[in-house]
Amino acid sequence: MATTMITVGYGDITPKNSMEITFIVFTMFVTGTIWAFFLTTIGSIIGNIEGKNKMYNNNMQIIHGLMRDENVDSSVRLKISNYLEYLYKVRMESMCIIII
Repeated sequence: MATTMITVGYGDITPKNSMEITFIVFTMFVTGTIWAFFLTTIGSIIGNIEGKNKMYNNNMQIIHGLMRDENVDSSVRLKISNYLEYLYKVRMESMCIIII
């Protein structure tokens, strides 16, 4: 039988017969598929969080512009900004807890 390049990662343990080779190939395919699924899922979660951050920043710029145009007192602007930031952080933390 020809030697194969399949290994479990250490190099010292290799499949010896066709049944072991078939098992290793199947196992590598399944674990590779699962790994790709998890990476895609994690990427999607990070993309959603980044999208929410971008939307938050855009909304805050709009709110700040509106408050500036309406001559809202700076202390009130600061309170509103801090409150909206607090709400956003609480929502993001609760979302992270749900994901985990």
